[in-house]
Amino acid sequence: MRAGFISTGLDTGGAEMALLRLLPSMRRHGIDSTVVSLRAPGTIGPKLQEEGIAVVALGLPGLVASATAWARLVAALRAFAPALVHGWMYHGNLAALAAGWRLGLPVAWGIRQSLGLGTRDKWLTRRVIDTGARLSRRAQLIVYNSATARAQHESRGYAAARGAVIPNGFDTAAFKPDQALRSAVRAELGIRQDAPLVIQVARHHPGKDYPTLLRAAARVVAMLPATRFLLVGEGVNESNAALTALVGELNLGEQVLMLARRDDVARLLCAADIAVLTSAGMEGFPNALGEAMSCGVPCVGTRVGDVPQLIGNTGEVVAPSDPEAVAAGVMRLVSMAPGERRALGAQARQRIIDNFSLDQIARRYADLLFEVARTTR
Repeated sequence: MRAGFISTGLDTGGAEMALLRLLPSMRRHGIDSTVVSLRAPGTIGPKLQEEGIAVVALGLPGLVASATAWARLVAALRAFAPALVHGWMYHGNLAALAAGWRLGLPVAWGIRQSLGLGTRDKWLTRRVIDTGARLSRRAQLIVYNSATARAQHESRGYAAARGAVIPNGFDTAAFKPDQALRSAVRAELGIRQDAPLVIQVARHHPGKDYPTLLRAAARVVAMLPATRFLLVGEGVNESNAALTALVGELNLGEQVLMLARRDDVARLLCAADIAVLTSAGMEGFPNALGEAMSCGVPCVGTRVGDVPQLIGNTGEVVAPSDPEAVAAGVMRLVSMAPGERRALGAQARQRIIDNFSLDQIARRYADLLFEVARTTR
């Protein structure tokens, strides 16, 4: 079966990375896909094309459709002849609804975040969320990547009868422990082999709450000066004036290394002892934690979205926007004997294999899309 996906954009982000993982995997379960990006092809578009998935980028400077862009969108979908149209993120969902109506096809929506700080997002995004609530009954399916996101959106008026939850899936073959990589990456970065290393992989965005992470780091370093923090993500580098100023204010210059966006996250995770995600909101089912767990790295995550359901009893779940709580969670894991911490990491990896492997999730998703197409003919 063919499915046409309409994404808000294809820049590096959790929702976009989830799409990149999902579509090639669903092909193995009978779903062939094409992707239309309302914006540019971004960093993910070429990667989708490398997987043999056609990408059409409309290149809208904002997200107000022009007649030309609308015609290109409809033409791209008509040429592909999908059995259904699937939106991906809020603006993509509305575009999918319009395209499905124009082409007479069933429509699925993909909602990839919980609300949290999203309710204080840009004015246009808030309006799009509210518009989605009013129009949600016209979609045949709304797929959320977390139960928290579903509950929050349905409380805002999204159609409960249309909802389903399918969490993100993780490639446990690509993300796996590797002691040789651990040593090699630490040597590359100039980090002692025996230094406790804490990693956060997240773009620079208010919802990721880097100030809380850095203030927690200062508390950890005060108790255990050998600890190092590795920060990876778009906008997380020395040219970020706000982050650099806070690192200096907290006297963390020697303990914090900022690497910006990297394409070798799986390698970097292998070097870490602990992974952290200090999100204050917006998370649904965060890739960063699932990938770390796949690499056998125990995690400290804030209680947002479905983070508690992801981590389970294999790490620490703490209050958001609370540096003391984050620091305490990190210290509990850092203070473990190395063998005990490795055993906890192995449990984390097994949790991903048992419950959230990419192939399992892709199969569930494909089955759901087949069902929608079959029942709405």
